[in-house]
Amino acid sequence: MPKIKAKTGAKAEVQGYGRRDDPCRVALIGFGTVGRGDHKGPAAPAHDRERRHAKEQRGKSRPRAPGFAVGAVTVGIAILAPTQALFVPFFFVSVIALYLYSGPFTAISQNVVPPSLRASATTLTLFTAHLLGDSWSPAAVGWLSEHLHSLQTALLVTSTPLLLIAAAITYAAFKSVARDTAAMEETWAAGKVEALPA
Repeated sequence: MPKIKAKTGAKAEVQGYGRRDDPCRVALIGFGTVGRGDHKGPAAPAHDRERRHAKEQRGKSRPRAPGFAVGAVTVGIAILAPTQALFVPFFFVSVIALYLYSGPFTAISQNVVPPSLRASATTLTLFTAHLLGDSWSPAAVGWLSEHLHSLQTALLVTSTPLLLIAAAITYAAFKSVARDTAAMEETWAAGKVEALPA
């Protein structure tokens, strides 16, 4: 059983690593507090766990697809805005709407992989996002604006349609999150996954 030192404040030290089914659980209690949480009672049935995961993932994913959809509209309005007074508020709303995905996406990307692979999952996610996104998108929009002879048109024909596509993909992909999370829990509990060698 791992040794756990509980401290209140900015520092908390955990010695050793527990298995998923280890009764000694590390739990965050308030801000900067780490303590022990012992599992009591029998494990919940599989169908109960799946319902709980589905409910949790619905809560985490709700802001995502609407955020992209709202962003698609407000970005389009901001691009077409004839005055700065109209551009600024719609651009501000766009930034908020488009970043609503960040927290839920991070939580889901961590929930569908075992803890020993979460760092690798984060690395792969960030690498893929930058490789397929901002590594070449400014050049692509610039190339399109030269051929269309309008930066405004280039931004409009790329931003709004792609954001609507992102909203549709998010909605479709969400259907597998609960199943993937439940599969991860079973894999982790069985101890089938080990940390990748450094």
